[in-house]
Amino acid sequence: MSQHIAIVTGAASGIGLALTRHLLARSNPYRVVMVDLPSSSGASIASSLGENTLFISADVSVFAEQRAVFEKAFEWGNGRIDFLAANAGIADTQLLHGEVDWDGTDQIEEMEMKTIDVDLIAVLQDIWLFKHYAARTRKNVGEGWIGRIVMTSSPAGLYCPPTMPLYVAAKSGLIGLTYSIAGPFAAVERNGRILVNTVLPGFVKTGLPPPSLIDIFPAEHITPMRTIMSAFEMFLSEEGYGKVVECSLEKLHTREKGGHTGYVDESTRWIGEESNALFAEAYERVLEATGKEKEAELEEP
Repeated sequence: MSQHIAIVTGAASGIGLALTRHLLARSNPYRVVMVDLPSSSGASIASSLGENTLFISADVSVFAEQRAVFEKAFEWGNGRIDFLAANAGIADTQLLHGEVDWDGTDQIEEMEMKTIDVDLIAVLQDIWLFKHYAARTRKNVGEGWIGRIVMTSSPAGLYCPPTMPLYVAAKSGLIGLTYSIAGPFAAVERNGRILVNTVLPGFVKTGLPPPSLIDIFPAEHITPMRTIMSAFEMFLSEEGYGKVVECSLEKLHTREKGGHTGYVDESTRWIGEESNALFAEAYERVLEATGKEKEAELEEP
């Protein structure tokens, strides 16, 4: 039968790109479908990585585009999809707790929900699609086939910092989703067993935080990418499911269902309690710049 096929969303940078390279380099390598926005450098990166990668441009918050990804991946994979890394994510695009400047004369505009759409709804839809293609894969591969899903959540889903409440809500949702669906998915034989787990990367250098935040963030509290990859490899090589694994510095910490979600070490405590001012300053600058860009667009003739 053909080589195992992985779909990695948010694959053109950060954790998604590191995971793509990890999957290609394993002793039992995957062929990888890299999914990212058309504006990303995904096409050129996939080309440089060789014939075992395929880039598909898509906005994961648009279901029709997600569905097209799975259709193309299944065809490219010769009738199989084995692993889904639901990794794409964005930070808050509007502050829920921002100041209100409203005199009551105009209608209140709807809040921007792109963060929830990308970080939570798109993951649910990815899993929905994977479940359907898992059934087809099992028919093609045969009994004993095991599918795998790993969601990328965040320690923010546990510690709930005030800087990005929509991001926090979405990442908390992924943690709860893991505990909720992992048992039933692992037990279903007729569609193939699917092992669902979730990784919580510590603060790692990716394109998600603003560059201004990365520049001022203390090096001793930055988790290396190799720690994140070790969590993914654990999920790929073992048959456990329903695990929520937090990555902090050089260590992996399994978070148990039902509470006891205190800080796992001094670094996570520092990030959760003392870094709020750094986050607030960095994201204020981002939102200010975004607001100025929108004002400039409105002023253009």
